[in-house]
Amino acid sequence: MKKPLFIIIVAFNCLTFLAQPIISGTGILELGSINIASFAQFSDLGTSGENQVWDFSSHNFTPIGNLEVIDPSTSAFSSSFPSANWVFEIGNMTSYFEITSQEMNNLALNITQTQVAGDFSSNPRKILEFPFEYLNSFNDSYSENGITSSTTVTYDGYGTLIMPNSITYTNVSRVTEVVTNGEVVTRYFIESPFMNIASHFSNTNMFAWIQVNQVNSINENQQFDLNVYPNPSLEQIALSGSLINDISVLTITGLDGRIVKSIVKPQENQQIDISSFSPGWYYISNGYSTCSFLKMN
Repeated sequence: MKKPLFIIIVAFNCLTFLAQPIISGTGILELGSINIASFAQFSDLGTSGENQVWDFSSHNFTPIGNLEVIDPSTSAFSSSFPSANWVFEIGNMTSYFEITSQEMNNLALNITQTQVAGDFSSNPRKILEFPFEYLNSFNDSYSENGITSSTTVTYDGYGTLIMPNSITYTNVSRVTEVVTNGEVVTRYFIESPFMNIASHFSNTNMFAWIQVNQVNSINENQQFDLNVYPNPSLEQIALSGSLINDISVLTITGLDGRIVKSIVKPQENQQIDISSFSPGWYYISNGYSTCSFLKMN
């Protein structure tokens, strides 16, 4: 009975199907970028879940200036945030972030001076972990001008975000941060470029929007030519597909959904060591398409 089963597995090889966007943290909005910032006040954010449509096109947004990505070394408070590697200004307000391959930390948000509300320099506010997938969650604590708060951050939905003037974003990831003081911050991310394009703050019902132009090089309705070989495999697998070199991050998960390996900027025919994996089925995903492979005994 084992031999026919093996033939069936080989025949199906790698089946591709659509999957949720994965937040990778690569390709951040570049230095010198200028985008309109605006806000509105409302409380109805729609629902969490898969393939949502968040339509905020009927709300009246008021421009508050331009968001400009600037050189951290020339920013107003560079000496207070030496680890910052991504900084933007809106008017006279400056925000500082430290982005690594593992996480995104907010060091200060919309400050006009240090040691005030919005200054997280003593214990940064973690915004994301990378890679971050649908239903992933983590706990964190941060200090804001001497006051410590705890948070739970969850990737709770993905879909399409519709804004005024028919501006529509696809492959949007929604991340919700619940703070111990009762505040809920809901953030909306795109991957191309990687950017937090919108944020809602429950304590004021303010919804801030940055009008970033999304590069739709990846279409969520398209199935990509992502394949794994040999399949099944004992020690190593390799990747094939015409769009492999355009993928920012690729993840391998077990049947329980846990990430067992991440590959940043994978390449065509790249060899991936799976010798330490437990025998069984695994999923490999570029964030938009997913296929499966079998690790043998």
